Amino acid sequence: VLKTIKISQHIGDHDMNRFYVCDISDLIIERKPKIAIHGHVHAPKDYQLGQTRIFANPHGYIGEAVQKTWQPLAITV
Repeated sequence: VLKTIKISQHIGDHDMNRFYVCDISDLIIERKPKIAIHGHVHAPKDYQLGQTRIFANPHGYIGEAVQKTWQPLAITV
């Protein structure tokens, strides 16, 4: 079984800040990757778009609150 993962720096969801988005929501819904991982945010994200789990696990800048609680994330596909 082929499982597809999408990884990119920019967010693929139009509900975020428009300057950091490359809206590929239609493509994600059409291609149905199992997981989509993105960067460019400063807070953890974990949400669903169609059949795809989308998340970000940013470390953040030194001194940011998210950086103090950051934990590595393991994913099973």
